[in-house]
Amino acid sequence: MVLLWSMKLRELNLEKLPKPQNTHVFFPEKKYSLEIGAGVGLHAIRFAKENPDFTHIAIERTTNKAMKMKGRSDSHQLKNLIVHQDDAINWVAHNCPNDVLEKVFLLYPNPNPKNKAARWIHMPFFSTLVQKMKTGASLLLATNMDFYQEEFLENHQAFPLDLKSKKTINRSSLSEDYRPLTHFEKKYLARGEDCYHLEFIKKP
Repeated sequence: MVLLWSMKLRELNLEKLPKPQNTHVFFPEKKYSLEIGAGVGLHAIRFAKENPDFTHIAIERTTNKAMKMKGRSDSHQLKNLIVHQDDAINWVAHNCPNDVLEKVFLLYPNPNPKNKAARWIHMPFFSTLVQKMKTGASLLLATNMDFYQEEFLENHQAFPLDLKSKKTINRSSLSEDYRPLTHFEKKYLARGEDCYHLEFIKKP
């Protein structure tokens, strides 16, 4: 318990973070979702198309991936998909108001197996990210690393997050019409690996 509370109290030092390259104006009447590390946009584009009532903000740090996602978004004429090539920590911390996000997606983040401090649940930024979520908002974590999902399960109570659901998917459990969330998931399932989907809900 002491470890959990000490992790919860680690705060992000905004003054030490560079300003983001891009900004976005948030409007209180709109519904916002955020995807960090969106790659070339397989999930982002699908989500935006299927959820026109959301403004989906997709952040990707790698320039060529972000440019490809932007090109695909433009070809689909998706006015509700906002693509930013930026560092997500800097962008969210400086630009995103508190209590505004209704959905957050962390889909197959870098597991950083040799650097515990660089994993989302242990970073000061994670507390900031949860602050940006509305009460009742959802956070979906997807990973193929068992230790990574177990770490989230063991530590999420340090934050105002309840576990809503946990799913383990693999080739034997998939329906014929299942669509992988990302290209990474498609690759992992093809290799016969288990993938984990954990959905958390922000408590009051």
